[in-house]
Amino acid sequence: MPQDNTETRPVKVRVNAGLKRQYTEKVTDLRRATATGATTWRERYLAAAAIVEHDPPLYLAGGYATDKAFFEGEMQESPQAAQRAIRIVKLATVDEIRGIGVFRLNLAIAYLEGESGKPIESASSVDFTKLRISFKVDGDAVTKSLTTITRQELALAVAQLPVNVAKPRKPSPAAKAVGEAVKRSGVKGAKATVTQRLLVLRVPLDGIAAIARELTGFKVPQS
Repeated sequence: MPQDNTETRPVKVRVNAGLKRQYTEKVTDLRRATATGATTWRERYLAAAAIVEHDPPLYLAGGYATDKAFFEGEMQESPQAAQRAIRIVKLATVDEIRGIGVFRLNLAIAYLEGESGKPIESASSVDFTKLRISFKVDGDAVTKSLTTITRQELALAVAQLPVNVAKPRKPSPAAKAVGEAVKRSGVKGAKATVTQRLLVLRVPLDGIAAIARELTGFKVPQS
């Protein structure tokens, strides 16, 4: 896929002393935390969330014009990866992150949101340690916990979610755009599940290139 060669430059904005102080505190927390453990990994993204979700965004005090510029410039991460991590740390506890792992938690959130057709509202609404994931293997129903299910099985469970389960009457702009791209590809049997943060595709192997061409340069439509 073509790479985004847009140059990210610092921007000059007027910020008051309070905003600058808050930014300095949070970005110091972010830089102190590393990805070497569940606790510090969680602190890193909680600090990032505090910076990008503040009103106005604290990254303005650091010379960044957008959250994309902040994620890429300060954190050396794509906005998608950073936002996924922020979502996880806001919904999962330190023990859940340590015991279940980031990959499984990310797909578990996609599973829950795909099953209900709506985003998880708060951390108190889900206990990942008690969550059971159901899927089928050769037509037989299987149910496993997040600590025993494999990555492949969890991805399969998300992909197997029925497209008509508790879905909104009107598809989201993102779901509609992805659906149109899949149709344009002409790939038979291709199915897409779109949640608030994740796209899961079930595509025949010989149709991957066609789907990829239609999704090249895809941008999430604004609601």
